[in-house]
Amino acid sequence: MNRVAAVRSALLNKKFPRAHFEATTLGGVVTEKIHVEGEQQAGCLLYFHGGGYFMGSIATHRGFGLRLSFRSKRPVYLIEYRLAPENPYPAALEDALASYRALTEIHPPKSIVIGGDSAGGGLALALLLKLKEMGGPFPSGVFCLSPWTDLSCSEESHRFNSKNDYMFQPEHFEQWAPLYLGKESPTHPLISPLYGDPSGLPPLFIQVGASEMLLDDSRSFARKAREAGVEVELEVWDGMQHVWQIALPHLPESKQAVQKMLAFINKRLPENGPTPR
Repeated sequence: MNRVAAVRSALLNKKFPRAHFEATTLGGVVTEKIHVEGEQQAGCLLYFHGGGYFMGSIATHRGFGLRLSFRSKRPVYLIEYRLAPENPYPAALEDALASYRALTEIHPPKSIVIGGDSAGGGLALALLLKLKEMGGPFPSGVFCLSPWTDLSCSEESHRFNSKNDYMFQPEHFEQWAPLYLGKESPTHPLISPLYGDPSGLPPLFIQVGASEMLLDDSRSFARKAREAGVEVELEVWDGMQHVWQIALPHLPESKQAVQKMLAFINKRLPENGPTPR
């Protein structure tokens, strides 16, 4: 795995010679700061990788993080949060919180946008609920790509999209969820944000494929957040599979989706926004 990651990094360095990958920590959590030399806009991105809470890493998402940094003209921080089953809930959330709080010592909260895909998207939303519980401060906004918001796996799309989803079957999520749950209930709001109270959360941007089993994880959370008065942009993409954005730059729909995501980021982090402390 390390050799594969090394080869990928070498290829990225060849294609993006002005890219920098800085190994660091945020709140004691292993982190990689990615930035590309050249004109930079204000603010930064904190990104949580997907992988069902039991797999995934900085290495698996380095390429996507680099392209986000290059296209947004902002640094991207990828964190190596602890994984299940060795580290069930609340380990990942503790690491997400520690990394965010440390980042706010470098960048003002309103100059930070948080993002995540799949389990990482659910983790980003869980972090917002935890911050609300603590009294903030919130980031300027959050973008989620096919977030896993309900680890009870009870949403209808788990059934009606089981034949349309080319990546997963219902038993996959049913087997993975207990690894992260430990002894907790699958409806614990800091595990499954769908069961939390979203009122007062910052603006959200959510993209999901119409053909994936996690479709209703996005639609149900977006509906609940809107009803609570949260500003939510929900995009359901016909024919798209789970986290298709990561196929950037090879899939036209990936490029189009990321452009819309960047429009949200730019709206939340204006060019003349706060500068790092």
